[in-house]
Amino acid sequence: MKNFCVNPYYNLNLSPNDDTMQGYATPCTSLDLDNLATFKRQDLIKKFEQGYQPKECSRCWTDERNGSESKRQADNKILSAWTNKSEQTLYEERHTQQLLTFQYMPSNICNLACKMC
Repeated sequence: MKNFCVNPYYNLNLSPNDDTMQGYATPCTSLDLDNLATFKRQDLIKKFEQGYQPKECSRCWTDERNGSESKRQADNKILSAWTNKSEQTLYEERHTQQLLTFQYMPSNICNLACKMC
């Protein structure tokens, strides 16, 4: 449970790509992705399951090495408090495939103000 992060298991982040107007879904806003088209959430989960520190999560690992609280650590605490479950319980229930948080980040192209959506 040392490297556990709630985001690949419980979170979905939807952000539009400003260039193409197509949205993309990732489990976290801090992922460092080389190629978004080939990203697979299950591959990230597999790396966490094997005890690795996925390179896609390098921002969090760097923050933690530098003594700062990372998004991973903050999100673990926030979801634990929000669900009234310990981080250990969230870890044990991680395969329930239950989405607990959804984050939509519109770009400056879409602000959800029109009536067409």
